[in-house]
Amino acid sequence: MEALRDGGYQMAIASSTPLENITLIMRELGLSSYCKVIISEQDAEHGKPDPQCFLLAAHKLSVKPADSIVIEDTTSGLEAAARAGMSSIAVTNTHPAERLKEADIVTASLKTISLNDIEKLIDRRREMEKTLVLIKPDAVARGLNGSIITRLEEGGLKLVALKMLQMDKTLAEKHYAPHKDKPFFKSLVGYITSGPITAAVFSGENSVEKGRLMMGATDPKNSEKGTIRGDFGLDIERNTIHGSDAPETAEREIALFFKSDELVDYQRE
Repeated sequence: MEALRDGGYQMAIASSTPLENITLIMRELGLSSYCKVIISEQDAEHGKPDPQCFLLAAHKLSVKPADSIVIEDTTSGLEAAARAGMSSIAVTNTHPAERLKEADIVTASLKTISLNDIEKLIDRRREMEKTLVLIKPDAVARGLNGSIITRLEEGGLKLVALKMLQMDKTLAEKHYAPHKDKPFFKSLVGYITSGPITAAVFSGENSVEKGRLMMGATDPKNSEKGTIRGDFGLDIERNTIHGSDAPETAEREIALFFKSDELVDYQRE
C-alpha cells in the first residue's frame, strides 16, 4: 500500500461488511490514511459477485473501471471484478490457486507484486475495453449482420462474443432502464422486442468511442455517409444498431446478454 501511494495510485476498500467493522480493522492496522474511499454494506445494495461495490469505488475515485485493479482472495470477489471490467490479483489466503485461476495474477503473497506488474495490468485492460453492440430487428430482417460485423472488425475492433435472440419485455426493460422515465421508453421496448436481434461484444482500445464513431448519429438523417446508420438506418427508431455509450454502461449491458465465460479472452495466457 505504501508503494501504491508513493506511485500516485488511489486506493479504496470495497466490501459488503458493516462500515464499523472496516474502520475498526483499518484503524487497528494503521491503514486509514491509505484509502480515500470506503464502500461498505450501507453503500452497495448488492453483494459480490455483483460488481456494484467495485463500480461505486471507481466512481468515487473518479477513475474508469478499465483503469482499476481489484485485489481479492475469494471467487465471488473475482467474479465481481470481471463483471466490473476490472483487472484482478488473487491472493491464496482462503482458496488454493486452482480455485482463483480466473484472476489475471495469482500469488501467495503481495510481496511478489511490483508497481510494474500493476502498470502492465492496467495497460492490458485498456486494450481489452469492451462494448456491447445490438443489431436491431430492422437490420437483422434485411440481412445486414455480416456487413455490420465486418465494418466494426475492419474498423479495428475484435469480436469476442456473438449470439442471436428474441428479446422479451423483461430483458428489454432492463436494457433500457436508464430511459424508463422518458416518453419514448415504451416505444423503445416495443420495437426492440418486435423481432430477432443479434447481440455482440467487441473489444479493443477505446472500443466504446470507436464503435460509436463507426455507428454514426442516433438519427440516420444526421449520420454521415460511410457510417453504419448513415448507410443502413431507416429512421430514428429503425436506426440499425445500438452501441454502449460509456465503458461503465458497456459492462452493465454486456452482463444482461452474456455470461462471463461466453466472452473470448484472446489475451489471457
